[in-house]
Amino acid sequence: MNSQLSAIAEFLKKHDRFTVIAHTSPDGDTLGSSAALFGLLRQAGKTAQIVCEREIPLIYSFLPFIDSLKDFKDAPVFPYAIAVDCADKSRLGGCVDLFDAAEFTVNLDHHKTNSFFADLNHVDPVVAASGEIILKLSKELSLEIDKDISTCLYTAVMTDTGNFAYCNTKPETFFSAAELLSSGIDIFTINQKVYRQIPFAKAKLLGFTLSKMELLHSGVIGISNITLEDMDESGANESDIEGIIDYIRDVIPVEVAVLIRETEKNVCKVSLRSKTDVDVSVIAAKYNGGGHFGASGYTVNKPLMQAQKEIVEYIGSVIVR
Repeated sequence: MNSQLSAIAEFLKKHDRFTVIAHTSPDGDTLGSSAALFGLLRQAGKTAQIVCEREIPLIYSFLPFIDSLKDFKDAPVFPYAIAVDCADKSRLGGCVDLFDAAEFTVNLDHHKTNSFFADLNHVDPVVAASGEIILKLSKELSLEIDKDISTCLYTAVMTDTGNFAYCNTKPETFFSAAELLSSGIDIFTINQKVYRQIPFAKAKLLGFTLSKMELLHSGVIGISNITLEDMDESGANESDIEGIIDYIRDVIPVEVAVLIRETEKNVCKVSLRSKTDVDVSVIAAKYNGGGHFGASGYTVNKPLMQAQKEIVEYIGSVIVR
């Protein structure tokens, strides 16, 4: 653990004009944490902007401050940049230019695979979500955790723990959630927005994906893929892919779920999930990827079927007993 949170708080107090960067393929933690940090900076009287390379998933459009998110191509270069929930610089996507052009950079994250790529880094792999780091930072800054900021941070923690169901959920996670709940947030609405909204295009894509699912190595590995044609035929966009791998993981007797998505010709993004004692971040690291114990991924420059064959063989060699 790298404890620089107090130093980061002092830095934020002394300076102005910050770019807050959420990672590419944005999820609830990076968006909720980034939006909350943006709100805190504004509360402190600072000039700030929030950017992300990719389109925001519909399910997170309710988040306070998210309407302030800028297209990174149109965002001006600010002197200070803060990466939120990014394990390495590649997670910044197209926003990396805004990060590199800054005079000084900050990295706030909870991934154990973090590469400490900023000038000032606070990486805490013990917490369940980056949202918990922003909550702690707010206290260092002596700023109010109002209802809007609590909504953002609760969403961050809720989504990165699978609605408080993943093994990264600890007693401290519930303490954080209880503190956020005390601000008067509407957790029913948050749950409805995040977990009970499925666009028709996503439903079609889910059908395509599950129809191709295979159980390999006596069912230990569950795998499927999403081709460019699947995306076109379903009318889905990248944000619709979020959560599909969970359906593969939940099938009995799958221990490791794999979803391979063709992002362009001969380029694939591989997502990994586990529901047992398999650390999929170690598997992802073999391919220069990373993430968490139960959820990781990587990108590979290979045709889809070749990427699928290789990952199945590798997982089979390391986990099949």
